[in-house]
Amino acid sequence: MITHVRSAITRWLRDEVAGPVVEFALVVPVLLLLVFGVIDFARAFFQRNNLVSAVREGARFAAVSTSPCNATTAIRNRVLSYYSTAGGTAPAANDIQVTVLPSGICTSAPGNATNVQVAVTNYPYVPVTPLLRLFGGSAIRLQASAVYRWELSPP
Repeated sequence: MITHVRSAITRWLRDEVAGPVVEFALVVPVLLLLVFGVIDFARAFFQRNNLVSAVREGARFAAVSTSPCNATTAIRNRVLSYYSTAGGTAPAANDIQVTVLPSGICTSAPGNATNVQVAVTNYPYVPVTPLLRLFGGSAIRLQASAVYRWELSPP
């Protein structure tokens, strides 16, 4: 019985029918690597788009506020609330920087501010697939920033 099975397997392997199976075994890992790479890239692009939208919303909120120098906490909360409604994990509050330009204007003459910059740095995007870990990484750091003119700035 075992000899019969062994000879059937040997015959099958020598036959031309096994060619496509071997080709399939060689092509599938490359195909899966490509598919999972596209999935991770699309998710990273989606997260980056959400991050840019949240930063823009925060900068727009700062641009229409009465005093962006005193509203940094409200601006951060606006970015966080917008991002959480857009999906994904919200950035850490200390990764959101609110800068009123020109630099140092909040301490000297807050009424002379011209621009408000809101930026998110060091946002960790962790891929779903283990492809990045194969190359020694664990997360990709995303960044986004937006600069809006403060609407109550002097002309």
